[in-house]
Order: sequence, then structure tokens, then C-alpha cells
Amino acid sequence: MLIKELIVFEALKIEPSEIELAKHSKSPQTLDSLYKLTNHKFKLRFLYSLAGNTYSPKSVLEELSNHEYWGVRINVARNPKCPAEILDKLSSDPDTDVRLAVAHSYNCTLGVLQKLSNDNYISVRLAANDTSYRIGSAKGKAFENSSR
Repeated sequence: MLIKELIVFEALKIEPSEIELAKHSKSPQTLDSLYKLTNHKFKLRFLYSLAGNTYSPKSVLEELSNHEYWGVRINVARNPKCPAEILDKLSSDPDTDVRLAVAHSYNCTLGVLQKLSNDNYISVRLAANDTSYRIGSAKGKAFENSSR
């Protein structure tokens, strides 16, 4: 898949940097290969892009959710395709901003949102309550529409 992606970048006359591939690739295989083959320990922009890409495989998001730098973990939590079990783990992160990003995610289980609604920081509590309300309202509206 990596060769196919490079051909697309060539056709678009884009220099296929690791960051561009991590940001725009729609192939989980390409993203997984990039993560494994790239010496990325100190390339935070690359990791931010990879963490935020909705096509990043679950295995990559799982590894990035353990990254030492909080900014990478925040982008994992902000990823709209981040699985609930990773969000569950990140809901106990020592960094307030990571927990806040989790509290804003619609992929959270209601149990995680309930836990975050008791967080020490009011911003996390408010976000968790708001997300919980929005999820509940959306489910209520879907139920109303399906019963008509």
C-alpha cells in the first residue's frame, strides 16, 4: 500500500514526508508500516498526525496512548475513531488535558463519562456531563424517530 500512496503524492506533486503520509493516508496498513519503520521517538509532529488520523490502526493508537508526551495522548483521545477501551484507559491519565479530551469524546462509554463527572477538575467534570447529556439526547431522539 505504501507504493500506491507514494504514487498518489507524486501525482499531486506533494513531497511525501512522513508527516504528510501520517496525516493523509487512508490505509491502516501504510500507517502501521510507517509507525514501525520510522525512527519517530523525537518526531512529535509525525506522532501528532498519526494519532489524529482516523485510519490509524487500533494497535498504533494503543501504543501512542502510552506515549510519554501528553500532546500525543491528547490527539489519540481526540481521534474520532479512538476505541472506547483506549479512552477508558486514558480517562485515568495523570494529565488533566488528556482527561478533558476523553471527556469530549462521543466514543466514551457512559461508565467512563460517569467516572470523569467526578474528576478533581471542574472543566473535566463539566465536559463529561455535557457529553453524557448529548449522547443521551442523541439516543433519545433516535429512539423517538424509530418508534414513529
